[in-house]
Amino acid sequence: MYFGASDTAAGLMQLRTSTGTTVVEISAHDDGSFARFVNKSGKNAAYIGSYANGTGVVQVNGQEVHDYAEVFELATRQGVEPGMVMAVAGPGGRIAPAAASYERRVVGVISGAGGLQPGMVVGSREDGSNDLPLAVSGQAFVRVCLEGGSVEPGDLLVASSIPGVAMRAAEAERAAGAVIGKALEAFGPGLDQGAEGQGLVRMMVMLR
Repeated sequence: MYFGASDTAAGLMQLRTSTGTTVVEISAHDDGSFARFVNKSGKNAAYIGSYANGTGVVQVNGQEVHDYAEVFELATRQGVEPGMVMAVAGPGGRIAPAAASYERRVVGVISGAGGLQPGMVVGSREDGSNDLPLAVSGQAFVRVCLEGGSVEPGDLLVASSIPGVAMRAAEAERAAGAVIGKALEAFGPGLDQGAEGQGLVRMMVMLR
């Protein structure tokens, strides 16, 4: 641990490893202050700062961090996995895998599929747990099938009749209020399908 000052900071605190590598730094400046968490490459993994005018900024960096997630009470944990489309299914806003095509009670997709992790998680459950957070904005991988046809980048996605699995919104008149996001990549015959004809597609979460 280091306490002191630098040429640019009036106050400086650093937490260092046994080899002297800085992993956390808190710095105070005349024009603002910041706290940063440093990764193995020496770059900011997370940054919280403030400017002299009173505004603040929060940054979470990394190629695997892409969504904002909230923790919802689960109607059931059985079978719930990252990438699943979820819908309101019980009192108090409890959620479960969406099980009807064009389900309008959809609220998002379980974060963590395809190696993407939430950049921010808000909330916890009554039992104190916060696993299986729900991505409500940003980029996330979602499970898809071909029930609505092949998926192309830009296609709107909705719940299919397969629990927790999305499909292309082929019927525009039914899509209003049921859209969970917009596909950012393609999915179709021959494109990384599993035994059940399903796969993961990167999606921009956008409920509408």
